Amino acid sequence: DEKFVYSVILGEIYTQPDKIEIPDLENCNLSKIYKAISLDNPDLMGLSYNCKSYKMGNKTYFIPDYEMSLAEYQEKLRQTEAAVETIVNNASALSSDYEKEKYVHDYIINGCTYSTPEVGHEVNTAYGCLVLGKASCEGYSRAFQLIMNRLGIDNRLVTGESETADGTYVGHMWNYVVIENSGYFID
Repeated sequence: DEKFVYSVILGEIYTQPDKIEIPDLENCNLSKIYKAISLDNPDLMGLSYNCKSYKMGNKTYFIPDYEMSLAEYQEKLRQTEAAVETIVNNASALSSDYEKEKYVHDYIINGCTYSTPEVGHEVNTAYGCLVLGKASCEGYSRAFQLIMNRLGIDNRLVTGESETADGTYVGHMWNYVVIENSGYFID
């Protein structure tokens, strides 16, 4: 049921509708579905972390929350896609997936500086990393994921926590990539 709801939402969310009719959520976890959509699709930069659902009669609706207008999202996506295309074209000239991955890794770390989300949502996106040159760990990871997807290299986002210098833990995001049947973490 959750996979079906995922596919229904994904089929419409790129146009930023106010609501999306979905099957009844009786046995579904909407937050889990929405998080999966966000984590699987780094080009959906306009999504916030919030969503809700409501029932009207015998219909159930998913209500997404967006960080930007559709026009702003489409412009940022266009700029991001242009950067991705350049990187993918350069990486595609390399002979192995390892060389492609390393090229993308080096391109990102040399072209982007770390920034915290307090300066704005954009640092959590591929746009922040590839166009603005400022990103949090999430922005770095989503940019890397987007490019690896375009190169056809198996990869995943990984979420968890990292320990800070003072011994506290904060949320963190990084990548996992499969090259020549071996898995590697990229951070």
